[in-house]
Amino acid sequence: MANRNVGRERSGTLSRLLAGTCAGVLLACATTAPAAEALAVPAPPAWVQESNKAAQPLLDAIAEYNPEQAAQLGVDGYDDKIIDLQPKLYERSQATLQKVIDGLNAQLPQAADPALKQDLEIMIGAAQRQFDSAKLQNDLMLPYFSVSQVSPSRASTACSIRAFPSRDRPPRWCACAFMPAWSRARPR
Repeated sequence: MANRNVGRERSGTLSRLLAGTCAGVLLACATTAPAAEALAVPAPPAWVQESNKAAQPLLDAIAEYNPEQAAQLGVDGYDDKIIDLQPKLYERSQATLQKVIDGLNAQLPQAADPALKQDLEIMIGAAQRQFDSAKLQNDLMLPYFSVSQVSPSRASTACSIRAFPSRDRPPRWCACAFMPAWSRARPR
């Protein structure tokens, strides 16, 4: 009979300890809720929002011809698309990039904030360097497209779980030839 009482005492002590711990955690959460609200991320400044808006056409131009790269940059909505290798790719991509550069140049004189102006100049410079680099490559290099530039890193990005939200893994056809054997192994 004494053994039963010891067991009851232990379970009663354990219950009281658990209840006290839960009450302490709840009290701590209740007192830190205002502190958590104080730590909330503030809205970005207006110039950051304007800069993001100005960058969108450049990101769209990248995504139009190279959606894998856009997905790697974190642009949503392009995980299920593949690189554009249709005819006249150079001409089409250069025309799109030139429109983006012209649009950014048109926004530059209207930028009042120095930080926004600096962001626009950075975007214009990067887009212009890409434009010039593609022109040089087209003019001086043989027309050649290396499959290794698309695979395996881009193939693995295109075949990530994010690209197939309805599945728990990518389909079998997806980049299996480029994945190392250990990554294809399934638990038994």
